[in-house]
Parts: sequence; structure tokens; C-alpha cells
Amino acid sequence: MTQSAQRIIWIDLLRGLAILLMIPANITPHLELPHPLYERILASLAAPLFLAVSGYMVLVTAHRHNLQYYLKRGGIVLLMGVLVDVGIWRIYPFFTADVLYTIGIALPFLYLLRKSSLSTLAIMLLILFAASPLLVSAYGYQAYPVEPKLADGFPASIIPAFRQWFIDGWFPLTPWLGFAVLGGILRRLHAPEDPAWQRQGTIIVAATTLIVIGIGLMIHPLLPSSVPWTDIFNREGYSELIYPPVPGYLVAASGAVFILFIAFSKLTAHGFRPLQWLGKHALFVYIFHQILTEYLLDPVAHLAGAGEKLTEPQYWLATAIIILICVASAYYLERLQRRYQPRVLFVKVFLGS
Repeated sequence: MTQSAQRIIWIDLLRGLAILLMIPANITPHLELPHPLYERILASLAAPLFLAVSGYMVLVTAHRHNLQYYLKRGGIVLLMGVLVDVGIWRIYPFFTADVLYTIGIALPFLYLLRKSSLSTLAIMLLILFAASPLLVSAYGYQAYPVEPKLADGFPASIIPAFRQWFIDGWFPLTPWLGFAVLGGILRRLHAPEDPAWQRQGTIIVAATTLIVIGIGLMIHPLLPSSVPWTDIFNREGYSELIYPPVPGYLVAASGAVFILFIAFSKLTAHGFRPLQWLGKHALFVYIFHQILTEYLLDPVAHLAGAGEKLTEPQYWLATAIIILICVASAYYLERLQRRYQPRVLFVKVFLGS
């Protein structure tokens, strides 16, 4: 079977959408406050989509592979997280629970759940989601994660790392591993090559209900550790509505993921090639755009006469330029891979072969 035949086009498109949402989200620290609400909402969908797609694809491919396969691939994604922490942010790795760490753990974790029933996966999802607000209620939530700088020497304690992996890192296992399990649930409801979903109408109604309930809980919090959406932290300039991921957000985001999966499962690549390129080479683009943002955006903005923080038009111009650079780079990789297929697993995972 050829590489193109093995890929599921609409999954690449959905992953590409996650990238498209993530790039402006990661540029928001350069945007003057307050950040517009529409941007905060859109940015909050990127991580759930990434994790749900990861979980979905593990259950799609699990019958062809063993645990070692997912341990290797998960390990490479973890290594990429280390390289981002050390190489780009110049901090000690494994402290902040970056999304790459969570995805790296999600791959073998979902493989272990490959034979689980729909009800078992739903129970696991509820446990992971419920654990987050309960832990936050018991131990509190730090507004800013501990990020020990390499230049400051080895940190005096590694205890904050354990806390941040489960409570208040960027993407702690509780609740974010739950979105990978949500991807597994979606796989149980749908075969990727089949345009029809089991009980599609029921799913759409239920998902819409989840979104409405979730929004209601964010406006009028009733559950443990809930706070109004207006009190959710702006964390080091990142303004997604996930710091902390309150119950209302988890409910609404789950409904949105269901809707997006159903909508995208009916798409083809026609007219969406740039999105497909971004999705196919998502790991490369994830790292590449952070390099552009960290090392190129500020110098260019200063040369252009921009202030310390970008205005909203300047922000969207910078975002559009970085997206275009990423699309062009992904297109170049696409053309390159038509002539050369990497054989080294590390390169294959990084480039999206």
C-alpha cells in the first residue's frame, strides 16, 4: 500500500486545522492586552483537537502494530518536547508538561486501551476529566508554571515537575490525556473510511448540548474548582481559556471536538491542500513556527517600528506571514518526500512520513 493510500485525508485536514488554530495562539504573548474573546475561544480548541486526533489514530492503526511501535513513536515525540524546552525555551525539560509530552504518553496509553469497550473508554474519560478540578480544589492552581532556566543551574527541587504533570503544568495528564481518550471514543463510533457515523444525529444533538452546558458552566460555575471565564488566567501572555481547564471548558471543548470530527470526516483534499500539508507535517510545523516566533518575530517587529506589543492588525499580519512560511515549508517537504522517503524512524516521525 502506498503512503498516500495509508493516510486518511480528512484526519490530515483536521490536524491541519489544529495547527492553524495553534499558530495564532502561540503568538498571543506578543499581542497587546486585552486579547479579543474570539481569539481566546479559537485558540482553546487547538490542543483538544491534537490530542483527540492522536487517540483516534492509535485505535485506527493498533491492529497493525504492537506496543513497542507506539512506545518508540511516543518516545520520539517526548524527545521533541525535550528539544523544544532545551533548544527554544532554554529551560530544563519535563517540568512544564508541554503538549508534546502529553501526546508522547498518550500514544502507548491509548494502545493499551485498544480493546476497551465504548463504555470503558467513557469511564476513563470521566475519571481523567474529574480528577483535574478535584486536584485543583485540593492543591490549588499556580498562575505561572515553574520553568527552571538552564542558565540558572540545576533546580534545587524537582517536586514542582511532578505537580505540574498532574495539576498546573501547561498540559497536565489530568485532564488533557482525557482528550486522547475522547479520540478513542470517536474511533469506536466511526470507521475512518466510512462517511457515516453511528447515530450521527444523536451525536450532533448531544455534542451541541455539551457545548451549551459547558458555556453555561463557564459563565455560572457550579462545579469544584470552577471559576467564571473572566477569572481564567492569562498565562505568560497565552490567553486560551484553559488556565485552569475548568469543568465548563472540558464539557464545551468535548462537544466542539465531536462536531469538528463529524464535519471534517465528510471533506476531501480538494480546495484544502494547504491545510492537508500542515496536518501531514504537523510535528515539524509545531516546532518550526515556535522557532520563527521566538527568534524572528521580535527583531522583525522592531525593525518595522512596532511597539513592545503588537496591535491587533499587526498581530494578524505577523500571524499570516508565519502561517504562509509554514505552509510553504510544508509544501516543500511534501515535494521532497515524493523523491525521497526517509528510513530513519526519528526523521519519519518528525517530518510526518
